[in-house]
Amino acid sequence: NFTIAPNPARDYLQIRIDGTERQTGTLLITDVTGRTVFSAPADNRAAQLSIDIEVSGFSDGVYFVTFLQEDGLQRTRRFVKVR
Repeated sequence: NFTIAPNPARDYLQIRIDGTERQTGTLLITDVTGRTVFSAPADNRAAQLSIDIEVSGFSDGVYFVTFLQEDGLQRTRRFVKVR
Protein backbone atom coordinates (compact mmCIF):
# COMPACT_ATOMS: atom_id res chain seq x y z
CA ASN A 1 0.00 0.00 0.00
CA PHE A 2 1.38 3.42 -0.99
CA THR A 3 -0.55 6.50 0.13
CA ILE A 4 0.02 10.24 0.18
CA ALA A 5 -1.96 12.87 2.09
CA PRO A 6 -3.23 15.50 2.09
CA ASN A 7 -3.99 15.93 -1.58
CA PRO A 8 -3.97 18.75 -2.49
CA ALA A 9 -1.05 19.70 -0.22
CA ARG A 10 -0.04 23.14 1.06
CA ASP A 11 2.86 22.84 3.49
CA TYR A 12 3.60 19.16 4.13
CA LEU A 13 2.97 15.89 2.36
CA GLN A 14 2.84 12.63 4.31
CA ILE A 15 3.99 9.56 2.41
CA ARG A 16 3.23 6.13 3.79
CA ILE A 17 4.39 2.83 2.35
CA ASP A 18 3.10 -0.39 3.89
CA GLY A 19 3.99 -3.87 2.76
CA THR A 20 4.42 -7.42 3.89
CA GLU A 21 8.21 -7.31 3.75
CA ARG A 22 11.06 -4.85 4.05
CA GLN A 23 11.81 -2.92 0.85
CA THR A 24 14.59 -0.46 0.16
CA GLY A 25 14.91 2.03 -2.66
CA THR A 26 14.63 5.71 -3.49
CA LEU A 27 11.80 8.14 -2.97
CA LEU A 28 11.48 10.77 -5.72
CA ILE A 29 9.22 13.73 -6.29
CA THR A 30 9.14 15.06 -9.85
CA ASP A 31 7.22 17.89 -11.47
CA VAL A 32 5.21 17.55 -14.70
CA THR A 33 8.32 18.27 -16.80
CA GLY A 34 10.12 15.30 -15.21
CA ARG A 35 12.49 17.45 -13.16
CA THR A 36 13.36 15.88 -9.79
CA VAL A 37 12.54 18.29 -6.95
CA PHE A 38 13.13 15.85 -4.07
CA SER A 39 15.10 12.63 -3.70
CA ALA A 40 15.93 10.54 -0.65
CA PRO A 41 16.82 6.95 0.16
CA ALA A 42 13.87 5.00 1.52
CA ASP A 43 13.81 1.91 3.70
CA ASN A 44 10.49 0.65 4.99
CA ARG A 45 11.87 -1.25 7.95
CA ALA A 46 9.45 -3.66 9.48
CA ALA A 47 7.47 -3.31 6.23
CA GLN A 48 6.37 0.26 7.03
CA LEU A 49 7.66 3.71 6.09
CA SER A 50 6.12 7.04 6.99
CA ILE A 51 7.78 10.32 6.02
CA ASP A 52 6.67 13.96 6.08
CA ILE A 53 8.10 16.17 3.35
CA GLU A 54 7.88 19.95 3.42
CA VAL A 55 6.41 21.11 0.10
CA SER A 56 5.70 24.75 1.01
CA GLY A 57 8.62 25.86 -1.18
CA PHE A 58 7.34 23.97 -4.24
CA SER A 59 5.61 25.94 -6.98
CA ASP A 60 1.87 25.34 -7.31
CA GLY A 61 1.09 22.49 -9.70
CA VAL A 62 1.03 18.75 -10.25
CA TYR A 63 3.78 16.48 -8.90
CA PHE A 64 4.50 12.76 -8.87
CA VAL A 65 5.82 10.79 -5.90
CA THR A 66 7.64 7.62 -6.95
CA PHE A 67 9.07 4.84 -4.79
CA LEU A 68 11.76 3.08 -6.85
CA GLN A 69 12.48 -0.23 -5.21
CA GLU A 70 15.92 -1.84 -5.44
CA ASP A 71 14.32 -4.87 -7.12
CA GLY A 72 13.28 -2.65 -10.06
CA LEU A 73 9.61 -2.22 -9.20
CA GLN A 74 8.22 1.27 -8.91
CA ARG A 75 5.03 2.78 -7.54
CA THR A 76 3.87 6.31 -8.36
CA ARG A 77 1.19 8.60 -6.95
CA ARG A 78 0.14 12.07 -8.12
CA PHE A 79 -0.48 15.09 -5.91
CA VAL A 80 -1.32 18.75 -6.38
CA LYS A 81 0.56 21.54 -4.57
CA VAL A 82 -1.58 24.61 -3.79
CA ARG A 83 -1.02 27.81 -1.84
